[in-house]
Amino acid sequence: KTTKAMSAPKLAATILVISPLKHILKDGSNYRVLMVKRSSKNRFMPSYTVFPGGVLEDADSSPNWSQVFSSSPSSNHYHRDFSSLDFKLRMCAIRELYEECSLLLTSPPLHKLVPRSTTLPHFTSSLTSHHRQLLSDPLQFPQLFTSLLPSLISSSSSASSTNTTNTTS
Repeated sequence: KTTKAMSAPKLAATILVISPLKHILKDGSNYRVLMVKRSSKNRFMPSYTVFPGGVLEDADSSPNWSQVFSSSPSSNHYHRDFSSLDFKLRMCAIRELYEECSLLLTSPPLHKLVPRSTTLPHFTSSLTSHHRQLLSDPLQFPQLFTSLLPSLISSSSSASSTNTTNTTS
């Protein structure tokens, strides 16, 4: 009988996304929990239902995060030691949530940054395109916050102003 040598554990993070329901279910719960089913082709925990998460990547310790948080309107709420393991694991969990579920956590929430009156086909297609790039290169994740989102929000706001002006004229 041969035994395989165990590999060293890898640093990883997971995230719990819990959402309240407007009504109570028959089982008494009044919330829902986001989970994902892993592919049967995964080497680690194939076909398991798990919370979103994954292995720490270089993107999670990118120096670009300091730029993202220093320009954030709510930056004083965030951990300032961008080199700490705690910060890296938080970014890992947020990146994995976006990678696995296309759910992007922002503060303030993304829907509050983009004008309601705007239809956003360009915004959506740009995020979808970025999401595809991120799957092959996690280092693209900070770029989403430093350049892509600000430019999309700005162009959405401009488009919204133009649409409002055109309809009221």
